Amino acid sequence: MKKLDKKAEYSKHRNDLFWKFCMFDENMEWVSLTWLGYNDACWWNEVAPTESARTLTAENGRRYYLDFDTDEVYELEGEQ
Repeated sequence: MKKLDKKAEYSKHRNDLFWKFCMFDENMEWVSLTWLGYNDACWWNEVAPTESARTLTAENGRRYYLDFDTDEVYELEGEQ
């Protein structure tokens, strides 16, 4: 897992949660990801801890992981 220099931008609209992340990768391909959540106890306790909630696959085929607590984004290396 490789920590990226840029963090996701967190925003909230009512109880809907958004973490947006954009960057150019080393091949100058645009990477744009949005993680979604919901601000209630069930989502934070049951959904947020799961790998499927924290991991997204970009159009370039690479997988990215978000730490909801710190907004830090990691590239999951060797997993395409």
